[in-house]
Amino acid sequence: MVNDITPAITRRIISVLFATKSLHSTALMVTFTVTSIIAVRLTGSEASAGFPSTVSTVGRVVGAYPFGWMMDRVGRRLGLSVGFLVAIVGAAAGALAVLQGIYWIFLAGAFLIGMSKSATEQTRYIAAEVTPEGRRANAIALIVFSGTVGSLGGRLVMGMNERLTEVTGIPSLAGPWLLTVGLMVIAMLLNQV
Repeated sequence: MVNDITPAITRRIISVLFATKSLHSTALMVTFTVTSIIAVRLTGSEASAGFPSTVSTVGRVVGAYPFGWMMDRVGRRLGLSVGFLVAIVGAAAGALAVLQGIYWIFLAGAFLIGMSKSATEQTRYIAAEVTPEGRRANAIALIVFSGTVGSLGGRLVMGMNERLTEVTGIPSLAGPWLLTVGLMVIAMLLNQV
């Protein structure tokens, strides 16, 4: 497969993977910053603070095989797009749960966000597939580094949350989930480049 890909196409693919993985990592940082707080508020119990993270991890595990299988069958780009779509649905569910005060919807959103992570974790393998053998380690390292970029981006986006909630009047804990919807829409569109 690598023999059919020009260096320019490889650079474009790696750039898109880096950008979309960074956006996904940013979105995860934004949502998981408030996840425990939301869980406690929705249930009234501090014992529930870690449960959404656990549910998200289960979603990540459950999604790993189906996303890998899908990418083998229908292609990497479509598989990643479905992963971003799952994140959009999960983030929308999280926002709805906060607005309506429904805990089980919140857990469903966390599960779907976890599933989407299993799709974006495939990006390092995609990078390796399209890169010549001697440069694969660099390509994989760049994709892994995108998670760091996302972590830093998450802090910047959380600053936008205050402005978003002031302008729209929505609860501040719903804002991160709505911002995640926006980030995932951008990632899904970039994935089509």
